[in-house]
Amino acid sequence: MADIDLYSDLDWDKFDENNIGSNLNDVAILQDSFDKLEKEKNVVDSELKEIKEKYERMVMVNKILKTNISSLYKTAKAELERKNDRISELTRQIDDLVFRRRTSSK
Repeated sequence: MADIDLYSDLDWDKFDENNIGSNLNDVAILQDSFDKLEKEKNVVDSELKEIKEKYERMVMVNKILKTNISSLYKTAKAELERKNDRISELTRQIDDLVFRRRTSSK
């Protein structure tokens, strides 16, 4: 079997020491960028967590407020009905008194 050179298409002249140094410099720059981006990601993750917690609290407060306003509405409605019933009762009593006076004065 004939020897096949797997690396024959590579240009080895491009891999000199200066190029390796440049590549290491590029790697260092990329690592710094990665570290900065990772820190930013952590900050954003932390902010997102805080926002989610605030949202959950607001949802809970909203639910409580809806329950409270519903109770307040039902209480106000019942109170109006009670007052209307009382007004009707007092009106009947007045009518009864007026009617009795007219019949007794004749």
